[in-house]
Amino acid sequence: MDNPTINRFFSFHYMLPFIIAAIVILHLSLLHLDESTSEDDEYVEFYYYYFIKDLFAFFLIMALFAVLVFFSPNHLSHPDNYIMASISVTPAHLVPE
Repeated sequence: MDNPTINRFFSFHYMLPFIIAAIVILHLSLLHLDESTSEDDEYVEFYYYYFIKDLFAFFLIMALFAVLVFFSPNHLSHPDNYIMASISVTPAHLVPE
């Protein structure tokens, strides 16, 4: 691997979330235009019901993420991350094959 391969790999991984977000927005806009219906007599419009429901779920997940980030950032990390680095001590999980 040389510099061009690493640059392409980096640019692909940088652009991937934006591509996924564009596909999701395109999918939701097409769903909104078609307003998928079922064969039943019940008709539920996309905009008011599903959009608000998805928006509520999004804000709920963002609130949970904010609580984890701002109030307990170390809750999901491993205790070995807090061991001070030392040249003379090898961690116990590193063993030769």
